[in-house]
Amino acid sequence: MAHRAGAPARGQHRRRIAVSAEAMMTPACRPCRRRMIQVLATAALALGAWGFAPQAGASDEAAFAAAYNAAAEARKAVRKAGFEWRDLRTLLRESKKLGEKGEYEKAVELANQVQRQAELGLMQAAEQESAWETAVLK
Repeated sequence: MAHRAGAPARGQHRRRIAVSAEAMMTPACRPCRRRMIQVLATAALALGAWGFAPQAGASDEAAFAAAYNAAAEARKAVRKAGFEWRDLRTLLRESKKLGEKGEYEKAVELANQVQRQAELGLMQAAEQESAWETAVLK
């Protein structure tokens, strides 16, 4: 396994507490890429929890469109990673139906739920990328 210059030896990634921004810019090894995906997914979840994502209280069509598009993109990303959760497509369809009926508050709530589940699916994909190694007998 090729590590970038200055990277810790195999197995040292878990013990590493702080990662510099420069070190995260070009991850060359699988554990570094996995860590970067986890950091980005956690940041996205935190921003959504702090109110930077469209809120369910916004009852206009623009907020619904933004929330729906973000959820659809997140679903595409998790589907491409191969870790799409069972109900994502159903929830996204229901959100679209509610938006077409004009029930924007509920539609935005469902779209945000789809986006959160998709981000958790991406985190699961990053974790499972190397988890198989612990299950294989040596």
